[in-house]
Amino acid sequence: MATSNPFAHLQGPVDETPKNQGDDILTDGKTAEMPVCLPEKGETRDSCSDEISQKAKETQAIDRIIQRVFLVTIDDDGETHQGDMPTSCVFLVDMAAQHSEKHGDGWSWLDWELVESALFERLLLPEPAFHVISMDNSERPTEDSASQEKVLLYLLESYHRCKMHLKTSQEEDINYIKKCEHIIISNTVTSLITPEVYQQNIHQQALDVLLNTPTNLDCEEVTQFFHEVASVLDQDEDFSVSDAFTPILQLLQARMNPAKSSLSDPINYAFCDVLQLFAGSAPLAEVLVNFMQPAHPQLAKSYELTPFGYILSLSCTPTPGKTEDYFEKPSAKSQQERQATTDYLWKLISELNKKMHLIFKAILKSSTENRNKLLFWIGTCLDANKARVKLWSRQALDFRLKYCSNEFFINLAAVLLRLCAPFCKLGSNGIVSVDLSYCKVPVKADTTEKEMSQMGIHTRGLDEETKLIKIEEEELLPGERPTQQYKFVTDIFFLTQQCLHIGFHVLLEDFYALNRQLHQLQEAYRDASASGGGATGNPLIARLHEEMEKSMSRFLSTRTALLEPAFIENGLNFHISAASLLNHLLTSPSDNSTLTMPTLPLPEKAPDILAMTPEVIAENAIEFWMFLRRFNEQKLEDAGESLSHIMTFVIVFMGNKKFMNNPHLRAKLAEVLEGLLPISDAPNRSNVAIYHRERMFKEHVLDKQLSHAVLSIFVDIEFTGDEHQFEQKFNYRRPMYKIIKYLWGLQKHRECFKILANEAVESIESYPPPLFLQFVNLLVNDAIFMLDEAMTHLKSIREHEIKKEQGELNGLPLQELQQRERQVRTSTAIARFFNVMSRESVACLAYITEEIKDLFTHPIMVERIAGMFNDFLLKLVGKRSAELKVRDFSKLEFNPGQLVHDICQVYINLGEKEGFCRAVAQDGRSYNSTLFSKAERVLIKIRTPLEVYEQLKQFSSRVKEFADKQEKEEETFADAPDDFMDPVTYTLMTDPVILPSSGVTVDRSVISRHLLSDHTDPFNRAPLTMDQVKPNTELKKKIDEWKEEQKRKGL
Repeated sequence: MATSNPFAHLQGPVDETPKNQGDDILTDGKTAEMPVCLPEKGETRDSCSDEISQKAKETQAIDRIIQRVFLVTIDDDGETHQGDMPTSCVFLVDMAAQHSEKHGDGWSWLDWELVESALFERLLLPEPAFHVISMDNSERPTEDSASQEKVLLYLLESYHRCKMHLKTSQEEDINYIKKCEHIIISNTVTSLITPEVYQQNIHQQALDVLLNTPTNLDCEEVTQFFHEVASVLDQDEDFSVSDAFTPILQLLQARMNPAKSSLSDPINYAFCDVLQLFAGSAPLAEVLVNFMQPAHPQLAKSYELTPFGYILSLSCTPTPGKTEDYFEKPSAKSQQERQATTDYLWKLISELNKKMHLIFKAILKSSTENRNKLLFWIGTCLDANKARVKLWSRQALDFRLKYCSNEFFINLAAVLLRLCAPFCKLGSNGIVSVDLSYCKVPVKADTTEKEMSQMGIHTRGLDEETKLIKIEEEELLPGERPTQQYKFVTDIFFLTQQCLHIGFHVLLEDFYALNRQLHQLQEAYRDASASGGGATGNPLIARLHEEMEKSMSRFLSTRTALLEPAFIENGLNFHISAASLLNHLLTSPSDNSTLTMPTLPLPEKAPDILAMTPEVIAENAIEFWMFLRRFNEQKLEDAGESLSHIMTFVIVFMGNKKFMNNPHLRAKLAEVLEGLLPISDAPNRSNVAIYHRERMFKEHVLDKQLSHAVLSIFVDIEFTGDEHQFEQKFNYRRPMYKIIKYLWGLQKHRECFKILANEAVESIESYPPPLFLQFVNLLVNDAIFMLDEAMTHLKSIREHEIKKEQGELNGLPLQELQQRERQVRTSTAIARFFNVMSRESVACLAYITEEIKDLFTHPIMVERIAGMFNDFLLKLVGKRSAELKVRDFSKLEFNPGQLVHDICQVYINLGEKEGFCRAVAQDGRSYNSTLFSKAERVLIKIRTPLEVYEQLKQFSSRVKEFADKQEKEEETFADAPDDFMDPVTYTLMTDPVILPSSGVTVDRSVISRHLLSDHTDPFNRAPLTMDQVKPNTELKKKIDEWKEEQKRKGL
């Protein structure tokens, strides 16, 4: 039989060719010699099957594999086709001609000698569709995989076919298929490094595939494909992974258009998938984190302009320049519709944050170098943006152009909180591994990335932050640090703390400002509506309604971003863990293995570690808990047993300035404590569970210390050293009144208050003054000031109302009229605040005096208490009470009936003490014989129980007896010598004492009251305490003798 077999001249036994030819097939470019019998043209291969050698079978197998994987052939007659072969392939014209010339027309098989050249020819074909032929003699097929023009996509599809064939191939074919895979990866490397050879935009093709994976490809295979390409490049000495893949990231960044970004755009998830692919391979992760580093790290906004920044900036919060409004016209929507929108947005935010968390996590795990690069990126970003917390920077017109946005930081914080979640699991010991000495190490502005990585510190400025306490410490020497290299847990913990301060804090302040603005608009709208007319007939009302809609939309959008469930869950766990860490360090500063809780008695001395602890840890936690108390109170209850860590933190640090020096921070803890109160009778709290909080107040291990802690901060906030301390103290004390009232209702805590009161009576002249005495003194001061302020503004408002009713304002110029209206609004706000606060303070005195009497009726206090309540009652029921009758009591929170009731209750409570009755009667400024009869009429009007009414009448009669007696005594002692009179009050002294520095003699009760709030001699400002005063026994004897003499004369 004639033959054109190209292998006929080759010699060599079949068994000399190994089954797994390995790299020799690819590197030598030669086939082993073998005697085979191949069919003549026109015959089928099977016709001489008996004569085919083993080597010929392998050649046929190689040809089949090449056809299946690469969809190429040099057989234009379909002779090589079998049932499991592709129906169409690209006919390689040049290669077929070349080998036909060399081997004759019978050559129609591809082997390893040809595969590289064959693939290269296929990749260079400008229009492969014109070269597609049918392999089963059917009609020319339509466009399919064989005609794929895009180089990258063709290589990827070939890779996919390799993977598919691996699943079904015989064992002897597996090695050849893997070699095909190697060839594909090698050519992909070439195409990415030198795309100009193929005259196609290979990198764009790669990005297109990554953003929109074709349906015929498996996403995991696509990821594996690019990871293998990167792995090969990583071993290459001539080219780098960056050379091949950085252009893809550049194209990705170009696709990310912040001006047109939208939280609900599905392309965002594709962007994340691309980043995830890069993060999943160590070489690609390195390319990714290097690409994220801005050219000018000191430019704060530059971090938001990276691909990471683009994803992190996606949010539902209102952004200038974007018209997207998820809560359009909220007043027209039902609560169910608004909640559905909120749930939808939460799902979008959570999914994106979850993807970014996975990206960050993959990078952190990919290699030590990549982990440090990512942490460095986060740290430098935070450092560049640290000024955004300053009020002056937020008021600047270029704020959004200069700094990363609120959206960026709230999402970055959400991602970092997810990274902290493993060691912040409630009930675990993970948090104790955080090393607070980290905050003592100085990191200078010129510290390099390498140096920071060696230290394990990627934050800047923590060593300069205000610490919880201040003690004399030795400064660290250059290069010295308590821990040689800090662990990831410590580093990420403080990066998260900084991020929350820079991001969550600023967004929350903006949110509160928006809340206040919305409240003001609502009030203005109500006032305008009350004046008559509807939105259609009154342009002002229509404009206010439109502004309210826009403000409400912004409010709902911002609230949705802040309350995203995963952020709240992780944030609560994080801050509770931080609080538990500080609690633990208080008693076990050297134990970094097991979390412990403080017990009584608390340490006398604060551990030095608190001097390394920045206040920002407490600030962030307090701010977060207060936010939850206002907008997601149920979440606090959901913390369950872990609430004990918050309560411990509050009791320990609020009540002890030696553990937390900052009184403002301690005062804010009182607001946290108020949020923990298990009070469910308020309308907005009726659906909130209270079981765990109620149990905590009754069973906490430090509950005996709680009342002391509350009174301590009540007193300490009086002297903060701040220029605005006088105004601030009233705001700080607002929640304390509610706390004291709740604690007084629990027998255990009431007994603690009574113990403190008894201690105060027993050591009333000691220095420093006993805690409960200071508390009562300040409580009385507040009540006097706040009621006076409230009444002053009520009178001002009443005068304005009268002038308006009588038409006196009609002729005023518009500007002056507007100014008066503004003044009235200001007075209204002030009056409302002080009415609430004065009512709280008087009510507090009313219920405390039910069981604590001796302190209030002690000679040091009794005259002041009696005079204060007489003055209050006179203003409320006396002749000038009509000046307080404003048009709308409820709008101003003014409840004179309740005030009269509470004042009368104090009279009744203390009326059993003779000294108090005498002091009430002796008050010459406010007391008169008709005072209580007028009060009795008010009690009847407000339907007070008859028992209270009768008790007041009895008290009134008793006081009158003392008043009559006092009148006689005044006549008797009217001509007392001047040296018998107190120089401060000009009343007859009963217990004169000499002040040591000035030598002035005053009455003991007068100087005692003075020293409660001012520890100086009132005559020369020299320091003074009660134990320094000396009884003037000689003068006292003279006064007593003179009084006896005057009484005898009167008889």
